[in-house]
Amino acid sequence: MLIEFVKLIRSVAAAQPAINQIVDNDVYKLNSLKDAEYSVFAWQQRQHTEEVDFWLFSFQFFYLDRLTQDGGNELETQSIALDILSNIIGTIVSIGGGEIELVTNPTYQPFTQKFKDECAGAYATVTFRVAKECICEELYL
Repeated sequence: MLIEFVKLIRSVAAAQPAINQIVDNDVYKLNSLKDAEYSVFAWQQRQHTEEVDFWLFSFQFFYLDRLTQDGGNELETQSIALDILSNIIGTIVSIGGGEIELVTNPTYQPFTQKFKDECAGAYATVTFRVAKECICEELYL
């Protein structure tokens, strides 16, 4: 079930026109990439929980882009990050057709961070309730 859900996350993120690269399961892998293709979506697993008929899958989703030399695009990049992360989360729930729902509202944290490049963006912490009988692989392209 987890692998199918991650495939759904990747599929939804890849469909976003602003995203040029996906970094799997650790945003800091970005530091080891020779040529990052910004803008970047990254995801990291958090603690998952099991209920009788559901999985509660918790993640952090990141959207980040390189800052201009003067850093003048910092706030704009953070604003775009909030919109894109919200869209990804909403799309996952929408595609789920009632089989995927949010446990609580996502929380968003804007940031500026030096990776290989000076970047800005935001990350969302989100937990999805996914029906154990949900065939997630049928939900993505």
